[in-house]
Amino acid sequence: MLAVVTDSTCDLAPQTARHLGLHVVPLRVVLGGRTLLDWQDIDPDAVYDHQRSGGQVGTEPAPQAAFERVYRELLATHDGVLSLHISGHLSATAAHARQAAQALGAGDRIHVLDSGFASLPLADAALAARE
Repeated sequence: MLAVVTDSTCDLAPQTARHLGLHVVPLRVVLGGRTLLDWQDIDPDAVYDHQRSGGQVGTEPAPQAAFERVYRELLATHDGVLSLHISGHLSATAAHARQAAQALGAGDRIHVLDSGFASLPLADAALAARE
């Protein structure tokens, strides 16, 4: 069995992603001097509200360690992992995912793809991969 991993820029709520059989690694949202996990510590509505009130918002890619944790868990129960992420032109997330696969020595079981997308096209690509 193959597990499909994506990142939180796919804009699927965590419970929806789980229901659809996707594993989501959150990016970081930097808001008001705090670093929060996207869709876990803060939802998009709160981010937009902060921006509308004049606040600054930044993002950071998911770190390599986050991918290593998810990959270890999935490789214990799956034959392999397809990890599909936000465009490398927008984030270093896919690069961090590749580094995690290399660090685990599991490059033959983990396939990382830069989707070239963000948001709902990324969700569509992850769902297509899951099928």
